[in-house]
Amino acid sequence: MSEQKVINSNQKNIQDQVKELVIAELQQEIDIIPRQHWDNLLEIVRLFRKSVTLNSNSSMIPNQENSLKIPKAELLNKQHQALSQLTKEWLEEGDEQEQSETLEYLRQALNENRIDQRTLFP
Repeated sequence: MSEQKVINSNQKNIQDQVKELVIAELQQEIDIIPRQHWDNLLEIVRLFRKSVTLNSNSSMIPNQENSLKIPKAELLNKQHQALSQLTKEWLEEGDEQEQSETLEYLRQALNENRIDQRTLFP
């Protein structure tokens, strides 16, 4: 086997290993996300894929569901709505007591050892 073939083979192996590592990291991140949010995550991933595969010269994006084309602005609007919905769900499921305790801790920590003895958060 020539040197070039060995180099090409090694590069292919490295690329395959990197690909496997990225897939494993993605799987770990997905596993951390609560299952009730997976449908939103899937929508975000699809919108992301569509946005990165855009032809920069085209203002229209083919829609996989049908033969119509979706304007970029509409795609961005859908992406914004999906992200807004996910953020809203995360905020709604937050633990108020834990958030209150965290706020109180942060207030105390920021007010401690101040040079001018004035509190940031009275």
